[in-house]
Amino acid sequence: MQKKIVWQWELIENSPNGNTQVYRAKVIGGWVLWTVLQDAKLKMLSTSQIFIADRDHEWVVQAPFVEPPAPAPTVKAADFDPK
Repeated sequence: MQKKIVWQWELIENSPNGNTQVYRAKVIGGWVLWTVLQDAKLKMLSTSQIFIADRDHEWVVQAPFVEPPAPAPTVKAADFDPK
C-alpha cells in the first residue's frame, strides 16, 4: 500500500501555438490544475493553480475530439447534364 502520493505534473493540454499548457498533479483528495500562459514576443508569463476535488481520482483525460473528414460527394454535376 502506498503511504504518500508522488508529486508529478502531467501535461493534459497544449495549445497549437504553444502559448498555453495545462498540467495536473494528483494530490490527497483530488487534483491540482496548473495553467501556464506565456508569450515571448509580449514578454508575458502568467500562471494559475486550482484544486479540483476528486476523492477517488476518477478523472480520466480523453483525447481531444477530431472532426472526421467530410465524405466525398457521390453525385457529380456531370450527372445532371442533358444528353
